[in-house]
Amino acid sequence: MKWLIVEDALRDSKGHWYEYLRTFYHELRRLGDESFLLSDRATEPFIISELGACPVLPQSIWRRTNDGAGALRRAARIPSHAWRTYRAVRSILREESEYDVIFVPTVSVHHLLAWAVLAKGLLRRRKTSLLLMFIILPVDVDASTGRAAWDRSPTSFLLKILLQWLRPEIRSGRVLLGAEPLTLQRAFAELIQLPVKSLPQPVHCYIPLRSHTGGPPRRISMACYGAARAEKGSDLLQHAIVEFLTAYPTSDTRFILRWVEDFVGDDGRIVRMDPRLKADRRVVLLDHFFVGDEYSEALAQTDVMILPYRLHSYRLRGSRVALEAMVNGIPLIAPRESSIAEQMNEYGAGVLFEDGNVASLVEAIVSMHRDFGAVRRQAEARRAAARAEFSIERFRSIVFPGTLPARASGPQP
Repeated sequence: MKWLIVEDALRDSKGHWYEYLRTFYHELRRLGDESFLLSDRATEPFIISELGACPVLPQSIWRRTNDGAGALRRAARIPSHAWRTYRAVRSILREESEYDVIFVPTVSVHHLLAWAVLAKGLLRRRKTSLLLMFIILPVDVDASTGRAAWDRSPTSFLLKILLQWLRPEIRSGRVLLGAEPLTLQRAFAELIQLPVKSLPQPVHCYIPLRSHTGGPPRRISMACYGAARAEKGSDLLQHAIVEFLTAYPTSDTRFILRWVEDFVGDDGRIVRMDPRLKADRRVVLLDHFFVGDEYSEALAQTDVMILPYRLHSYRLRGSRVALEAMVNGIPLIAPRESSIAEQMNEYGAGVLFEDGNVASLVEAIVSMHRDFGAVRRQAEARRAAARAEFSIERFRSIVFPGTLPARASGPQP
């Protein structure tokens, strides 16, 4: 199979796009497929060198989500970004030979407009499959019923129109829709009444399974590696850590937090790092994004992954950090009723807390500390299942059922 992967969010090592796309690029090639990447025009040289990325795409719309632009400016970005995406991709497709599949890993309405035009135009006469992957949607979930519904934004209105326009191509299988996690896939398929594949995100960030002496280690390291943001509950977490350290002054538990910059909270105010955390020897603050093998090294020192995410963003949305923890047998602390909690029930282990509740999060930390040995053993027992589920082999078999890769080499899950 020959893959063209198109991702304008691939530019540097910030966020998860680099790890995400690096996994696809190398793992598809390990299976014997060909893979080629299109990326942001400002892609850093090390990515171009390592992944052979072709930097032709406009600046990612994901990186401008919270730049303070007004409603009219945000609306104008949709046709503008779509036009620039269309021109860049059209140019590549006219110059290069046929691809078996064009894969767009993180689709937004800005991209969808361009791909709809390409699907009905240039791609109509080709045998190429177009795989559009959705990791977030403009939908609201009723907390009492769990039913998802489109929100009332212009974005959701346009998204529905474009998906309906693509209905013939989706029905015929020329355009494939994918979503991750399963909670998002179910909601998406129900909303549009069209086929949507559940595509587990491949993760290939493995660390050795550490040997243990039977009981919990003398010191437990609990970490949160996501960028500090309101939707990720960073403000909630720092309050919980302060309360825990105050209530248990003799505890030797270590907390590792990434806090590169302050952020705007849900109330519109700037959230800054609590000075008590800066002064506590049990707190390690990371003020930079990982480079090279730093992330793998950090995971190897992590006993528990804390994900204090808010349900308004993560009831349906997935987390790559959670998957990286599960494939490595690392226990989780995660919000109840989230997509992460559902995945954890089958592929990991951990403790759940109530959304937005500092006291509940503190209790989850205490519970994890108390029962760490048993929770860790359960997480490690499910590690093999997690590696099989969140693998490139699994992803590929869902996209192309009944086909086999040219070859498979290297260690298997």
